[in-house]
Amino acid sequence: MVSLDSIALSAFALILLGIGYVFAFRVETAIAFQLRYAEALSSIRPSENPEYYEETYEHRKGVFRVGGTVLLVVGAFLLAMVVYGTLFVESFP
Repeated sequence: MVSLDSIALSAFALILLGIGYVFAFRVETAIAFQLRYAEALSSIRPSENPEYYEETYEHRKGVFRVGGTVLLVVGAFLLAMVVYGTLFVESFP
């Protein structure tokens, strides 16, 4: 029987996988979101200092790829644990 906890953990794992996919494989999309929110929240706005964002572009791209890979690994591990627990462990929630 699948419990509400299992469904919530599965949904969380799928969210992590989705965000990890965007960060790891759709880097341009992630950077576009970052620039949009940096305009509103950052102390160094992209419109005020575009050179800073051009200089750090490759670094930010690498950071998004590494972070996305970590999220993909964690999401896959969590989803595997939920599936394993649901199918093979009787005391799993």
